[in-house]
Amino acid sequence: MIMHDFVDDVDKVDYNSHDDDNDDDDNIDYDDGGGIHYHDADDDNNDNGIMMMIMDEYDKFIVVVVVVKVVAVVVVVEVVVVVVVVVVVVVVVVVVVVVVVVVVVVVEGSIVVVLEVVVKVVVVEVLLLLVVVVVVVEKVVVVVAVVVVVVVVVVVVVVVVVVVVVVVEVVVVVAVVVVEAAVVVVVVVEVVVVVVVVVVVVVVVVVVVVQQQQQQQQQQ
Repeated sequence: MIMHDFVDDVDKVDYNSHDDDNDDDDNIDYDDGGGIHYHDADDDNNDNGIMMMIMDEYDKFIVVVVVVKVVAVVVVVEVVVVVVVVVVVVVVVVVVVVVVVVVVVVVEGSIVVVLEVVVKVVVVEVLLLLVVVVVVVEKVVVVVAVVVVVVVVVVVVVVVVVVVVVVVEVVVVVAVVVVEAAVVVVVVVEVVVVVVVVVVVVVVVVVVVVQQQQQQQQQQ
């Protein structure tokens, strides 16, 4: 009995789906006969205009996105280079200090001489670190300046393109209005010509009729 009812319900299924993305958000209701009607309120075809507008905006700013990605990669590379350089310099400083201390202790045997040598080595390494920091800062400043210039240029280009598009649209609208006005003028001229022709014909007919009546009266 249950299987029989299930087969009857399956036979009454009415597939009226407008769903294009095969998702599960269909609105299902039951009719009086037990059949299931699928009424999908998710019609993706109604969003074509919105999707086109989104794609247009994406096309306008895709260059900015690419530039930002490239700049991010460059900055990451610069940071990695700085970290590697600092680590290498620190390791070199430690190794040099240890070697110098060992050599001086073995050769001289004096703590004062060891301290003097260590101070000199540390000062030299600090100066090298300062040079590295200055070079890195200079590179970062150059990269930031280039990024700012590129972003400004891209924004200006996008604004100019938008302005040109708007101007072209305005020119097209004005041209359409002018053409429509010209068509209206032509129609008005045609109407005036027709009216003038009709008036002339009526006047001619009236004159002819009056002349015929006068001739008939004279003959009588």
